[in-house]
Amino acid sequence: MEDLLQTLFPKEYLDKEGIRDFDDLLPDEQGSYLEMLKIQEQAVLTIDDVKKHVTAMRQQVEYELAKMPEGDKRNGFYKARLLNYLLFENLFNRPEKAKQMLKSYSQRKKL
Repeated sequence: MEDLLQTLFPKEYLDKEGIRDFDDLLPDEQGSYLEMLKIQEQAVLTIDDVKKHVTAMRQQVEYELAKMPEGDKRNGFYKARLLNYLLFENLFNRPEKAKQMLKSYSQRKKL
């Protein structure tokens, strides 16, 4: 676990969050870790794999936020995670959106 976790997050961050091993992760984080471990074992990690993973994690965080009671102390943590996933998705979709805009522009120009 140490290798993959330290690849994804700096040791200082893990120490600050009190994460020393797999058992310190939240249940959805454990599932995410196991999925990323499975992908890593396949030795080929593609952008599409990361896109799918980020989308799945965003959906999981949205679900957790929706069922979270008002005033839960984890609310800010989940909102920050959601914002990160939204930013990643936006970053991944930029080239596709740019292509769509160019295609739309060229079609309008033909009219």
